[in-house]
Order: sequence, then structure tokens, then C-alpha cells
Amino acid sequence: MNSNANIVESFEGLSDEKLACKAQAGHSSAFDLLVRRHRDRIMRHLSFRTRHEQDAEDLTQETFLKACKNLHRYDPRRSFAAWLFTIAARLAISHARSRPKAGGPWHLEVAAGGRDPQTIVAEQEAVGNLWSLAERELSEKQYRAIYLRCSGEMAVKEIAKEMKITSIHVKVLLHRARKKLVKCEAANDRAAKGGGGDTNGSA
Repeated sequence: MNSNANIVESFEGLSDEKLACKAQAGHSSAFDLLVRRHRDRIMRHLSFRTRHEQDAEDLTQETFLKACKNLHRYDPRRSFAAWLFTIAARLAISHARSRPKAGGPWHLEVAAGGRDPQTIVAEQEAVGNLWSLAERELSEKQYRAIYLRCSGEMAVKEIAKEMKITSIHVKVLLHRARKKLVKCEAANDRAAKGGGGDTNGSA
């Protein structure tokens, strides 16, 4: 018991990525610490996506179960938080696709709000596609900064503390990330219309 407490205490100062490596090596306490660090943010994000507390709770649990099961696939060179968020986002999309078919109270909520289920699914797919684009096109630091800003709902100062960089550096990363995503989306739109386009940009 004492030994476990000492191990957990020794893990407290480690980054998410180093904790994930410890978890990959078989230290369950390292993964438990990752759950404690990220559970609230994942829950907030899924609550926003589903608009349903119990669904968000279930999807949050499923996110961490899936992360644990697939931990061997995680690349420590990438942001663990971003990898975890991607899992949550994909589960939210799958959940949204299944709900319109389920019937019941959810349909009443949609009808009362005047929102078409297909519109909700399309919106969530668009969000998922945007994050996939971000993961593919942005540098690791840019991706992590914009993830913490948009998904973690963190202020610039909080992101700076989390990433151990200055607030100015965070602002630069966010500006470049947004600029690159806009450029990539425009290029993809041109390509979809047959105009071609280059999605490469500076990191």
C-alpha cells in the first residue's frame, strides 16, 4: 500500500507522454493518473457534444477503456492528450449516428429544439474531420496548443504553463495553426471542386 503510494507520488511530476510510456510498460498507476488528469476535460467535451449527462459519462468511460486497450498503439512522440481527444471525438460521432435510429426522448428533445438529427450528425462529423486534418497537417506543438485551447477550454496562460512555454509562444502557435487549417480547408475545397490545391505549409 505504502509502496503504491510512493510510486504514484513519483509519477506526479511526469508529463502525460512519459506517464503513457510507464503505462505501456505495465504500470497501471500511471494510467490511473492519466485518467485523473484528463477525465474532467473529456467529460466536458462529450457533454457539449451529446447534450446528455449520462451519455457523456458513458462515453467518457468508454474513451478511457478504449485508450487502455489500445495503449500499445500510442506513439509517445505525439501528444497523449490529443490522442485521447481523438478517441473521444470518434466515439461521439459514432454515438450521434446511432441515436437518431434509437427513437425515444432524444427525438423529442431534437424536435423541441427544432434541430434535425442529420444536421447534428453532419456537424459532429465536420468537427471530427477538422481534428483529423489538424492532426495530419499541424506540428505537434501547434496541435497540442489548439487542442488545449478548443477542447480543454484553457486560457493562454494555462496552456503556457501546461506546455512550459511563454504566453507569446502560445499565441504564435495558435495563430499559425489556425492560419494553416484555413489554408488547408480552402485547398481541400478547391480540390473537391476539381481545382487542385496544395495543403503543405510551414510548421
